[in-house]
Formats: sequence, structure tokens, C-alpha cells
Amino acid sequence: MLVLTGVPGSGKTLAGLHVVHSAVAPRVERYGDIVYLSGNTPLVVVLREALARDEYLRSRLVKLGQAKTAHYPTSKITAAHDACKRVVKLMSKGRVEPCAVPPLHNIDRWWNPAALDSLRMLRAGIDAETKSNSAEHTLLLIAFCRTLIGLSNVAFNHQSMGFKDDRQMTFSLDCDTGEIFENDVSFVLSGAANNPKGSATVILGLAQSDCECGRYV
Repeated sequence: MLVLTGVPGSGKTLAGLHVVHSAVAPRVERYGDIVYLSGNTPLVVVLREALARDEYLRSRLVKLGQAKTAHYPTSKITAAHDACKRVVKLMSKGRVEPCAVPPLHNIDRWWNPAALDSLRMLRAGIDAETKSNSAEHTLLLIAFCRTLIGLSNVAFNHQSMGFKDDRQMTFSLDCDTGEIFENDVSFVLSGAANNPKGSATVILGLAQSDCECGRYV
């Protein structure tokens, strides 16, 4: 049993939830039930949601690490190139239904309407032309992330990320998102085709704790 005490606002609730989440990762619960008791129900609800999102993000980063350390035969590289051409063709012909707008607060600050519409069509095209969890799908999604960042209103000219001012927003209706995506795909595939030989292990864990909390190969 672990009992936490402290003055209000010292972080007792968050610390307790971190203990529970850290215990779940290495499957400690197989030795018995994990029970967390707190009288601060509203804060527990908020923090549980935040920790769940953090866990999801870290699992996505594990998948990204696996994708970046995987080995891709020539056939997969060629298939991804071909899929890219089909996706861009779908976009240019308007034959794909745009995916839903992401539930991101103030999304109009991140992308202007023209950029967002083109990205929604591009994302839908990738899903339409590649099989989920296939090598082609994974590689095109990595390239999509590059395109998404490149078309954003985010400024990376300072150590603390901010938004571009009006003079820095260069995206226009004439901007060819398909061409940008094709360039990003070529960049990603050139790297994927030359991944070093050997094996790699991607470990899921918190930097401030023991990384043996989970291992994903």
C-alpha cells in the first residue's frame, strides 16, 4: 500500500495516477488488482484523460520508431511510389471524399482553409489507395506528416515553437499539395531504401523512469 500526503496543489493526485499507469505497462496487475483511491474525483477524471492521451502518443512514437528502423525490400519501395501516384491522381481528379476535420482547438491557426482542405483529401486518398498497416501505408503516412508540417502556419525559427505572422504565411490557392507530397514521399523512400542493416529494438517507457517498463520489437 502506498499513501500520499501533502499540501493542496503539491501533485498528489497526478503522482498517484502515474504510479498506477507505470504499474500497468509492465503487467504488474497480474500479481493482483491495482486500486487507486482519491477524494478528488473531478481532477482524477481530467488527469486520467491526459494520461491516456500521453500513453496513446507514446505508443504512436513506438510505431514510428519501428517504421524508421524497419527494412523495406525494393518491391515495397516501388509499391509505395506507385501508391503515391494513385493518391495524387485521386486528389487532382477530386475523386476522394475528404476525411473529417480533426478535433483540434483553433485549427484555423495551424492551417488556413485551403491547406486544410487539401490535407484532408490527401489523408483520405492514402487510406483509399493503401492497405492499413501495410508498408506502403506506413511510408506514405510518414511522408504525409512532412507535408502536413510543411503546410502549417507553425514557425520553427525559435526554440519555442510559435505561429508565423502574416508575412510568413506563404501557402496560396495555387500551391500544389500533390507535388509537395510527391517530393516528401521521394525523400522518405530514399531513406527507407537505404536503412542500415542489423536489428533494432524500440522500447516504450518514460524518460524519467526505468525504461524496462515495456519492450516492443
